[in-house]
Amino acid sequence: MNYKLVPALFILIPALSVVCGFARAKSKVKLYQVSGTVLITHDYCGGARLAEDQVNKQTYPVAGTTLYICRQGSDGNRQHYFDSIVCDSAGHFTTKLPAGKYCFVQKWRTEPLVYPVNTKFETWDTACYRQDYNNSDFILTVKGKMPAVKITLRRYCSWTRPCCTFTGPLPPSAPPTNRGGNQPGHQE
Repeated sequence: MNYKLVPALFILIPALSVVCGFARAKSKVKLYQVSGTVLITHDYCGGARLAEDQVNKQTYPVAGTTLYICRQGSDGNRQHYFDSIVCDSAGHFTTKLPAGKYCFVQKWRTEPLVYPVNTKFETWDTACYRQDYNNSDFILTVKGKMPAVKITLRRYCSWTRPCCTFTGPLPPSAPPTNRGGNQPGHQE
């Protein structure tokens, strides 16, 4: 037997048990099922005026939507993205998360920030846009058995987009006061 290796084994064996102990401890984190529905709501953008009972039908589940999940830090900022959900054909999703505070965001918020370009009819407020980019689409605190959640995303008319001042011609059915402005919110 090579006696020079014996001292190294006294260091290696305890180090491996510590590493394996951390791996076992990490796998004992309790996961809670989170399920829900992602809905889309549309602004009325013109055409034939809808009856009041039809306006509510502008919100509906959406199939195939992907939202990215990250932890929300104690400072309120999003941390690294570690998971995503994809809705089924009825807009439903299910995932498992440990206790904590989470942010759900659309893909455009995970990509590097690119400001929209001003045009003849659109002027973008870049400070407002940056604030909107840093917002989350949904924030969820997981602390035990969870009821189903509803995440509602909003789609805007071309002249009502947040952080954009639109000065172009509007459709005849659009009221002139229904123009965008400097309030956060975004369309993908």
